[in-house]
Amino acid sequence: MIAANCGADSMRTLGELIGQRLTHWQALHDGTIQPGTPTGLPQLDAALSGGIARGRNIVLAARPSVGKTAFAIELVERVARQGLPALVLSME
Repeated sequence: MIAANCGADSMRTLGELIGQRLTHWQALHDGTIQPGTPTGLPQLDAALSGGIARGRNIVLAARPSVGKTAFAIELVERVARQGLPALVLSME
């Protein structure tokens, strides 16, 4: 048994977890569910397997002065134009 969230009611067998993943992958393939929020940047969406996955935090890290903030604002604008909520937290 594998505990997904460390609660007794969340215990599942490996077979159940694999079955859930296969069902999810089939739905992605069939187009019945969206893999993530598209960024509007095709290469980034491909690298993220279809876009930014719901409920995920994205950490954008790089050397100083390479455009991290500008890139983050661009992504937020593209997501917001789709009518979806977006948030940028910056420690600058």
